[in-house]
Amino acid sequence: MSVYFILDDSELVPPSIRNIISVDRFGEIVRRHKLLSTLIEEAIQPAEGLEIRSISNADERRAVMDELAMLRRDDKVFRLPTAIMPVEPAMFTKLVQKLPFGLDQVVFEVFDDDAATFLCRDEAISVLRAADNQSERRVLMLGLRDHAISMSEAVQFTDLRQVRHFLAFMTGATETRHFNELKVEDGVYTKASTDKAKMKGEHDFFHIVPPAMKRFLIPTFDYQDRGDTASYAMELMAIPDGALQIVHHSFDPAGFELLLDRFFAYIASRQRIPASKAEVRAAAERETVLKLEQRLSDFAKSDLGAKVDAIFAQSGAVGGMAAMCQRANQAISAAMALDTSDHLAISHGDPCLSNILFSKELGIFRLIDPRGGSALEDVAMHPVYDIAKLSHSLLGGYDFINNGMFECGLDERLNLKLTLDGGGPAPFIREAFSRRLGELGYNLRLVRAVEMTLFLSMLPLHLDVPRKLPAFCLTALSILEELESGL
Repeated sequence: MSVYFILDDSELVPPSIRNIISVDRFGEIVRRHKLLSTLIEEAIQPAEGLEIRSISNADERRAVMDELAMLRRDDKVFRLPTAIMPVEPAMFTKLVQKLPFGLDQVVFEVFDDDAATFLCRDEAISVLRAADNQSERRVLMLGLRDHAISMSEAVQFTDLRQVRHFLAFMTGATETRHFNELKVEDGVYTKASTDKAKMKGEHDFFHIVPPAMKRFLIPTFDYQDRGDTASYAMELMAIPDGALQIVHHSFDPAGFELLLDRFFAYIASRQRIPASKAEVRAAAERETVLKLEQRLSDFAKSDLGAKVDAIFAQSGAVGGMAAMCQRANQAISAAMALDTSDHLAISHGDPCLSNILFSKELGIFRLIDPRGGSALEDVAMHPVYDIAKLSHSLLGGYDFINNGMFECGLDERLNLKLTLDGGGPAPFIREAFSRRLGELGYNLRLVRAVEMTLFLSMLPLHLDVPRKLPAFCLTALSILEELESGL
């Protein structure tokens, strides 16, 4: 049997969702490094015998309707609105693979006025014709539900037009490390990993930090050692993370200033631990130079490390990774020589945007997924490190690279160049953050030097997506050139 698969991306994102991410259609939303439309296309790829069409405007819809009119009456059409997404892609793939053998019409769970449907030609055309009229579509869906088979339990779908469902679906959308298992159930977010020490440290962090810091964190509970794995839980907050907002260009100047207010209030809340200049320098070197040396040593031993080194050696930009790292160490030492810090700070350790839950409407700011530790001495760090982690996102554009929203190409001299989608973080973001650092007395040169080491330290952690590796190097090189020119 011939089956048409229609991915219908014609419905505009409602204002309640546009307040969170500035996109026009759901298919343009990035979840776990890919557009929602791409995720669906990949999910249906294993199925055979499907004629696949995408719709994003009225002209395309009319063209598809004309195609459908040429089908036989009993030919089937599966229509999936991008606003009604399958929760489990693997289950959805199995469903799609069975479509050519389906005989009955099926309406999956109806969400107010829309649903995923498997219909005969004429009914499918009627649904497409009603696409622009919600009232008409609602009546049509309810009527179809009455005389078609209901299979609401076959595959679970969710209505992304509802803010609560959208945020639940997008939880962890921009950053899910492969060694973590995440589960959401009954308003509780549970995180598990074979890295038991990390799970213990993340759980314990909330319980050991001073009271003034706790307002910026989500309480953790129910730590469990399961033998091979460990887990802990926390309340699921229906608040988008900052990475989701920046890659969709959703920040406006007022909302971003509020984010900075909350972030630097967190910075001010950290307990200070007096330290000598030598102790501060040792902490800085431990968190930057020594970590960088170890990670780049690991990276250089990998096949991908050798390829990246060859690419940069041939591009003529820096003469290879060894040359870049030698220059980077010199720039770090020069920046550290300007450091006047006289204390360490109890620190989150990883307050990048993907670990910041933020709502400009509610003014809520919460940090998740700390580096963690079970004693204060485990989480005492150089006071600039947390700030450099945010700079990593705001000035360096880390979240765009991490989500694949970039291109690496060649310039007119055949040197590599990096272009972030939409130009990366908006100019007002970069300007506001840099201005705030100056107003609060932080040394931008030191912050960016630490940030540079963060990009280079990412290399061995992202071997699973080789395309990112040159982008991290190019960003680090850009920062290095700024430092060498006097910033």
